[in-house]
Amino acid sequence: MRVTIIGNCQSAGLASCLATMAPQLDLRVSRPVDADALIRLLDECDQLLLQGEAPALPPALAARVLRWPRLTFAAFHPDAVYAQLGGRVVRSGIGEYHSALALFAARAGLTVAQAMRLFTARVFERLGYCHLWDGARRALLAEGETVGLKLEPMFEGWAAQGRFMHLPNHPCLPVVADVARALLAQMDITPVETKPERFLTDALARSMIWPLYPEIALRLGLDGAYSFKLASTFTSGVERAEVIGLDTMLERSLLALTGIDAGALTCARLDRPAWQALAADVPALVATPLPRAAGGNPYRGLPAHQYWRQAMEETPAEAVDPVVAAPFRITPRTAIATAGSCFAQHIARTLGSSGFNHMVVETPPPALSPAQIEAGHWGSFSARYGNIYTARQMVQLAERAEGRFEPEDVAWQRPDGAWVDPFRPQIDPVGHVSRSAVEKARDLHLQAVRRMLRQVDVFVFTLGLTESWRARADGAVFPLAPGVMAGTMDPAAYEFVNFTTAEILADLRAFRAALRAVNPGANLVLTVSPVPLVATYEARHVLVSTIASKSILRAAAEEYCREDRDAWYFPSYEIVTGQHARGTAFGPDLREVTEATVARVMALFLHHATHESKPAKAPDEAPTIPDPETTALFKVLCDEERLAG
Repeated sequence: MRVTIIGNCQSAGLASCLATMAPQLDLRVSRPVDADALIRLLDECDQLLLQGEAPALPPALAARVLRWPRLTFAAFHPDAVYAQLGGRVVRSGIGEYHSALALFAARAGLTVAQAMRLFTARVFERLGYCHLWDGARRALLAEGETVGLKLEPMFEGWAAQGRFMHLPNHPCLPVVADVARALLAQMDITPVETKPERFLTDALARSMIWPLYPEIALRLGLDGAYSFKLASTFTSGVERAEVIGLDTMLERSLLALTGIDAGALTCARLDRPAWQALAADVPALVATPLPRAAGGNPYRGLPAHQYWRQAMEETPAEAVDPVVAAPFRITPRTAIATAGSCFAQHIARTLGSSGFNHMVVETPPPALSPAQIEAGHWGSFSARYGNIYTARQMVQLAERAEGRFEPEDVAWQRPDGAWVDPFRPQIDPVGHVSRSAVEKARDLHLQAVRRMLRQVDVFVFTLGLTESWRARADGAVFPLAPGVMAGTMDPAAYEFVNFTTAEILADLRAFRAALRAVNPGANLVLTVSPVPLVATYEARHVLVSTIASKSILRAAAEEYCREDRDAWYFPSYEIVTGQHARGTAFGPDLREVTEATVARVMALFLHHATHESKPAKAPDEAPTIPDPETTALFKVLCDEERLAG
């Protein structure tokens, strides 16, 4: 089959991938041509792969044209732009692309030292550099739809691998290979090799590679640097790649514009309102500190989020973002399980309502009505274990699911005569008719938990309390003390316990070991519930116990995440209780977190973990709940509230 490929600089990589996967193809590459030339090319080939718009063609010819998308994505390199003078592209001092900020500096008459002061997180935020992901993704997927190619499944894989573009219009080879595979499928050709990117040289990597600026990388959960790789050269058969830093890039860029009226350069980017507003603040911007130098103050030039004044005092409350970066990405195919205190249910419902794969391994019987499903808390967590307030509960649940721990307490009787599971006393509002019925329901539940632990990709566990009650005989820990809503408090059989940091840390390690034993690839996300205690059994003020409990949990989570680099601490506690909230995060009872605050927490989680939500609400926007059923989000199961009588 004679195949002609028409397109931009991406064509060569596409041709190489197709040649490797289908060596029987007779391939040739052509630059874009007019309609007449296109018809002549169709006379010389059996199939034409066209990038871009297709002219009107007779049906017989149009049937032999297969379109492929222009692969552009600006979120990694928002500062890279083209500039023209009199309709002609003007090269920068480093290649065809310019730094928009370097052009801005040239227009403002700045020196290299002054221009370097523009490369800060605050400037990037003002220009929208850190918030282009969603728009760039939509544009790329729309381009795929235009040519009849569904790019969304491919995009998820690209995003999971990290930075997948060298320049805004130079994709990495695996991206091109995915498109080649899709085109072969449309041509009904079975490839002899399905992974050509394993064997080919990425030709576009020999061109310039624009860096992912560190401040933007942090928002994307990736590594960043100011290392500009220029186009490779070949000397005596040896490829040489020159890599320069930010200062050298600016020096060469400003030098290249010497003698050119920078104001006459055409760059639509610089005419936008945000850039015009930036021009008015140049005196203040160039007075900011330069990045720290070796041997100087080690705190000088740190990212803005590491300074209280920039990150907190000078940032609007609704824009404070203490997350910074996530170590991994969640896609709609990622299996996510949640467990923990009642605050963890917000994460569960937000993920489910936002189109992500929140695992629910226990589904209601078909005969149940919607009211019964809601009352039975089906779907509130990944399995119907109810609130798991302590790390010890979590460890014991895993041990029970694997058959390594069988507590002596099997069922507790309520005052109304019904029997309940001591480890999830509020899951079945009606209760059970007998102890054996509780045991039967328990066995089915533990089988579901066992499946969940084996299938989960990301496990989110919210630490809620340090205070608990346990059986003296075997150490079994319960979400509620016996006697609160079921069972009988017998001091000889049960004791109060207030777990220490060391004990919680040991329990987290034990749970991670249990999870790794059955599912080595699962990731762990830890959070701390910001909700205060309903009551304390310690002989002191409940506020003191609340602060002590949350401090112990936070310290344990910190220590654990320092030693387990595969774990991620998500700062929901800090988002709610930080000084920036100025007392607005809780309702009139000073305990219930407001809907707006929960929405903010969830928006940050989605943004950093999934790229699916804006990181902050603009000051003039009313905060919204990701779940369209706003009130449903707050119907959470909270065993602890029973302590208030």
